[in-house]
Amino acid sequence: MRRGLLALIVVIAVASSAQARALSHTDILGRWCGDTADYDFSPQSLTVTLHSGNAPRPLRVERYEFSETWVVIWWERDGKLLNTAFAEFSADRRTMVQLANTSGDYGPRRLFRRC
Repeated sequence: MRRGLLALIVVIAVASSAQARALSHTDILGRWCGDTADYDFSPQSLTVTLHSGNAPRPLRVERYEFSETWVVIWWERDGKLLNTAFAEFSADRRTMVQLANTSGDYGPRRLFRRC
């Protein structure tokens, strides 16, 4: 009985510490697939490839901002600095949600998964 309780406490502690750690570059960099577009994040660029057949569009990334629950990416298009926020990362960091943009680069809420 004690071993089972101890194992449960260890699992809860590990899960809690994983959720409590701030997101970082390792959680967002790389390729993500969505229903209408795929994103490829690198430290200096975001390449957007729309499923509608458009050519990939590289965008210069100005900076990333991280918290425990979200990432904001500041990027440049046509001389304008815009931002996009991502949140609702799964515990294994394999899915995330692009939050709806209400200003700047308008867009709906979108679900992404690691490709």
